[in-house]
Amino acid sequence: MPPVRFRFRHRAASTVAVAGDFNRWSTAAHLLERATDDLWALEVDLPPGRHEYKFFVDGREWWNDPEAPKVRNIWGSENSYVDVSVATGPDQEFRAGPIATAAPRWEDVRHRERTSAAPKGAAR
Repeated sequence: MPPVRFRFRHRAASTVAVAGDFNRWSTAAHLLERATDDLWALEVDLPPGRHEYKFFVDGREWWNDPEAPKVRNIWGSENSYVDVSVATGPDQEFRAGPIATAAPRWEDVRHRERTSAAPKGAAR
């Protein structure tokens, strides 16, 4: 499974977790670590495919990733998402939203499949 690096900026946060369909929306399974005064980060191994998620801040506030694409959820609001694809060679990298960047590079990248990916269940 390719590792995806989640990053979230929030200077006043005491705790930040990433919850999504990949961890059954657990608010305790994937806690981010403070990287700088305002940056939180965590690397998570995710299988290829689309993964919806949100950040859970200080045990009480849900935040979308401001830099990632969004999709409407069943509650009528939005979730952030990352599409993870399999690299075919050593010089290629997995593509995700600009904040959730998959290894081997640590730089922000643009979402490769933004225009071609349809929401789950949508006809192509």
